Amino acid sequence: MTGLHTRMLGALLIGATLILSACASTGGGRQFAVGYTERGDASWYGPGFHGRRTANGEIYDQEAMTAAHRYLPFGTLVEVKRRDTGQRILVRINDRGPFVNDRIIDLSREGARRLESIGSGVVPVRLRIVRMPTWEEQQYKRAAGPYTIQLGVFRTADAARKLVRQVAGHLNEVRLVPADRFGSTRVLYGTFVNYDDATRNAERIRGSVVRDAFVVPDPMSTAN
Repeated sequence: MTGLHTRMLGALLIGATLILSACASTGGGRQFAVGYTERGDASWYGPGFHGRRTANGEIYDQEAMTAAHRYLPFGTLVEVKRRDTGQRILVRINDRGPFVNDRIIDLSREGARRLESIGSGVVPVRLRIVRMPTWEEQQYKRAAGPYTIQLGVFRTADAARKLVRQVAGHLNEVRLVPADRFGSTRVLYGTFVNYDDATRNAERIRGSVVRDAFVVPDPMSTAN
């Protein structure tokens, strides 16, 4: 193979890698691309979080068409279809959650209103990715911290304390905070000013201590 052919092949491989990177992403051991689907339940969150910072650094607006998902890259555009009525909406992922049972997405109040799910609270849905974010859209506002790592959300404080005991030999600085107005309790680890530091620690914890560890804004910070 000549030097020219080698350079051409290298350019083609680089171009193919960039295209694949723009079309697919990974998270939580899953591969995401346009057309990816999930089935589960959708919940919603609103007044208690309105005006607070979301996981990607934006300020949460309950009247915007946004949503929280555990793994999908920030900026992903998702079609949410109610499996019982067929109603559909489009939302943009800008937050992390929900962390309860088989719920797969937390809609903004406006998203829930358009899906007519405010009254019922939780409805069966199917998610479908219709657009993956660009590289620029995936760059988080990392200077907005501080951040913490959420290890779990539990319906009772006793269940939360059980997890604290389980991780005691591996992690210090674990704390319990209220999760919502319904009495749930969150188990959080550490405080990180830098998003990259928080992400590296979350990856380490997922690999050896707690499978569902996620970076979230620190709820005890006045900035959030």
